Amino acid sequence: MIKLTIYYYMNLLKFLRPRKRSATIDYSPTYVVGDSIFNWAYSAANPTVENCKLRIARTLGSIKPRLYIRRRGGGRQLMVGHPLFSALRDPNPATTSISFYSVLVTNIIEGNAYIKIDRVAGQMLFSLLNARLVRASVEGGKRVYYYGTNKYTDNDILHFPYPFDIDANGLGVSIETRLKDLIALDNAINAYIKMYFGNAAGKRLVIEPGDKWADRPLDEFYQLFAPAIQKFVIGAENAGKPLIPPAGSKITTVDQTLNLYQDVETLKKHIEQQIAQAYGVPYSLISEENKYGSLELNQLHMLADVIQPLGTAITQTFERLLTPEENALYVAYDYMQLLNSDPKTTVDYLAKEVQSGLLTINEARSKLELDAVEGGDTPLVPANQWPLTQENIDAFFAQSKLALNNPAGDDKS
Repeated sequence: MIKLTIYYYMNLLKFLRPRKRSATIDYSPTYVVGDSIFNWAYSAANPTVENCKLRIARTLGSIKPRLYIRRRGGGRQLMVGHPLFSALRDPNPATTSISFYSVLVTNIIEGNAYIKIDRVAGQMLFSLLNARLVRASVEGGKRVYYYGTNKYTDNDILHFPYPFDIDANGLGVSIETRLKDLIALDNAINAYIKMYFGNAAGKRLVIEPGDKWADRPLDEFYQLFAPAIQKFVIGAENAGKPLIPPAGSKITTVDQTLNLYQDVETLKKHIEQQIAQAYGVPYSLISEENKYGSLELNQLHMLADVIQPLGTAITQTFERLLTPEENALYVAYDYMQLLNSDPKTTVDYLAKEVQSGLLTINEARSKLELDAVEGGDTPLVPANQWPLTQENIDAFFAQSKLALNNPAGDDKS
């Protein structure tokens, strides 16, 4: 669908290309004209892309991955004394954990992230490398990483490729790379709107030189008037600013381009929706559209479509730091933190889950980061909250048989 859209809409670029002016006009417009605008369109940052990356990075970067140990009989417990637990909790003292994980997620979305591991006195320290300066290759069947003048191996570097698109060399391919034509088209439309509709949506300036300019070359009028247009009219920051025309001239506005403006805006929105969809971010979350109270539902969709899959890839990479003997340990995110509104709501929710038997007491306590308690690994059933053990099941049915053999309905046998 995206390829067809690109093929169809790239034909519209001929209409979006700014018209070349006379070669005798010497001034510097805000946006370059001619084919060079496409070079800018491919290199400029796209607002929709940046909003999607920021939304994902802030969401997943706000929670920390944790190291757990599987408990016998079910449930889990935080592995507090392990070096990896401390490293995940405080990856680098030079920055906050939120900043560290937000940058990590951003780098992954952009293709690849690299963490350098320093081991000191039995502890681990993580350092994020500039992904653009890392050169990864395979030598002797093993992957090596060059960073500046240093050479590292997988023992020193954790590589986090973008998990949804990996090339033959094991490197992640960003969404921006795959959608570069569609993103460039959106940038070109943004430039077009700012150039031709930046002063007033749906209006165009009409300049009448007047009799004073009747016998003078039109290029001279352009030469005088164009810098004023650029300084006071072009761009949203100049919307509404007064423009003083050259002597003898007159300025009016017409609404003849209103339909064109609406058509271009509709096309722009359609492209932005496709970009957001590729990132797994509901368009309403970045466009501030929240029709019919769908904000919470859209957040749940983003959690299921991109946050959890990306989080799984991150935790699996961190688990490479565990030894084969530590197969009872694993790294996981607690996504409940993203859904919590207040402590009371969280406790009430967990209490209902325990009462229904969906969670054990220790599973609920682990979500509140509380220590496990003895006997808390057995699920409860709603009837009188009995532990669901074989002994209690046998006792329940024994009492039922006793009642069937007692026609009086009392406790006399």
